[in-house]
Amino acid sequence: MNQTIRAIAFWVLIVLSGVLMWKVVQTGGAGTKVPEITFSSFMQSVDRGDVAEVVIRGTTDVAGKYKNGNTGFHTTIPSNYPAIFDHLRDHNVTIMVRETGTNSWPNYLLNLSPLILFGALWFVMIRWIQRSSRKKVKHTYEAVSAADVPKALEKANELSQEGWRAVSISIADSPSSKVVLLMEK
Repeated sequence: MNQTIRAIAFWVLIVLSGVLMWKVVQTGGAGTKVPEITFSSFMQSVDRGDVAEVVIRGTTDVAGKYKNGNTGFHTTIPSNYPAIFDHLRDHNVTIMVRETGTNSWPNYLLNLSPLILFGALWFVMIRWIQRSSRKKVKHTYEAVSAADVPKALEKANELSQEGWRAVSISIADSPSSKVVLLMEK
């Protein structure tokens, strides 16, 4: 049962990592893309009154939306152009100014999540391969008397010095005692 749960969890992890990586590649890791327009096209749209709102990040990055529909745009403005604010206000454009420091730890963690998931998947696969490749051998000893039981334990001790590990030692109570050692490497 435990092996079945591990196999199911392994395949669920593979499918989830595949979907996550596909989404990151599809969107470029940055969400939906808006078309980039030239600065002159941006100014013509403002002059015609087509621009509803803009968000200015830093000194040069501008993203905005048009009045007709919900389509957006992205452009870059000159860094030394303070008259842009007056021009936008004159044409009734809603202006929002944001800091450029949006690179907080949740954003970094979200951007690194495919790499973290891939590393976790790699770790699980390596551990799974290591566990499945372990050699198991079963040593069975028949003891006629209780005095022969220490010989079986001595053999287990010898194997442990060679790198073998005792997983199970069982002694059956019967007329002819039986000692079973399960060792793995």
